[in-house]
Amino acid sequence: FILSPSVVLPALHFLSSLSNSLPGSAYKLLQIEEAKLEPGTQAVINGVVGNLPWDFKIVVALLYDCLPIRGRMWTPYLSVAIVMESVNKLLLGSLSPTVGWLCTEQFTSTLAQVFIGVAFDTLAVHCTRRERAEGRTLGSVQTDCWIALYAGTLVGGLGGSMLIDNAVVSRHAIFYLASVVKLVMLAVVLVGIADPPAHAAGAPSDGSGSSLSSVCSRASTRASGLLQSLAVWTRAPRVWKPVLFIFLWMLHPNSADAFDSFMLRKPEPLRPNVHDPQPLGFTATEYSLVGSIGTAGTIIGGIAYKNWMRHFRLTELFAGLIVVGA
Repeated sequence: FILSPSVVLPALHFLSSLSNSLPGSAYKLLQIEEAKLEPGTQAVINGVVGNLPWDFKIVVALLYDCLPIRGRMWTPYLSVAIVMESVNKLLLGSLSPTVGWLCTEQFTSTLAQVFIGVAFDTLAVHCTRRERAEGRTLGSVQTDCWIALYAGTLVGGLGGSMLIDNAVVSRHAIFYLASVVKLVMLAVVLVGIADPPAHAAGAPSDGSGSSLSSVCSRASTRASGLLQSLAVWTRAPRVWKPVLFIFLWMLHPNSADAFDSFMLRKPEPLRPNVHDPQPLGFTATEYSLVGSIGTAGTIIGGIAYKNWMRHFRLTELFAGLIVVGA
């Protein structure tokens, strides 16, 4: 890091979530009012197509580890991913919202977020190693990053909705504003993260091994070694048990798109003998206020963990939270 990691990483998390949440209400209204999408179609776009790139997270991690660009591990991939997201936001504000385009946008935007997320997580792990070496409390920077992430979501969601409802900016212009915030995030990456070219492992010191075939051969050898190590690690109980826990935690039906549509759709004229609940017709600000309750709870939870709950046994902490949540 060029600047303090305790400043740079939380700032990047804040800017990332701010730029993603600024057009959050506008994006839902785009799907519901302009594209006229039913909740099932929204679920396919947002939940299936939008989550598919996360299945390639291990591939992205291998790219970072095994195939640095001109010796640089972080800034090239991060820069391309952030620019990709910025362009996506610009196009969302400019093009007609067809199903095909929305699927393409969701896939490419999430793929960019995978690249960004892998880099941020790995840099946070490096910070934890530094905290251990310096005898400081472990996880301080990582907890600050999570607090900053959800603070950005809270500010962006409410701020973007209020800008739209008060006619400060148009529904499409909010996407342009999010694109600009992405570019600010890019500036922080380039100014705040030191990424000097590193000598590739196994490469001749005289630079003669810089041909494409040599680079690919070294990358293949390193990736093979990392995958073998990963196969060994995944058999360890301290790895596969948390993975199984996370899988079971997420294994439930998701009604978010149906509920969003119920809140945002305009009430329809009453029809005889039809007793279905009427949509609520919330404004963008009212919709964001509902979402902000959960976001605020996450921020409070992060602060509580950092200050009071850090020394709890994780099994007891998880058991208590699951019971309370149920």
